[in-house]
Amino acid sequence: MSIKKFTNEAENTLINKIEGIFKHKNIHFFDALVGYFRASGYFRIRKFIEKASEIRILVGINIDNLIKELPFKVGG
Repeated sequence: MSIKKFTNEAENTLINKIEGIFKHKNIHFFDALVGYFRASGYFRIRKFIEKASEIRILVGINIDNLIKELPFKVGG
């Protein structure tokens, strides 16, 4: 299993990385560890990550109320 870390530095944004990965690879499992998780960020990445058969997002600090209401379980 390959583990990759990304940071938002310069043009190395998370959305660019996620888009690139899902555009060029067949991803079955998507695991993410984030500090904060906002609905705006989820809706930006949803079209890419929904191609994965299993999605797990572990949130370390805080999520907004809209994320709490989504039909999937978010860890935190």
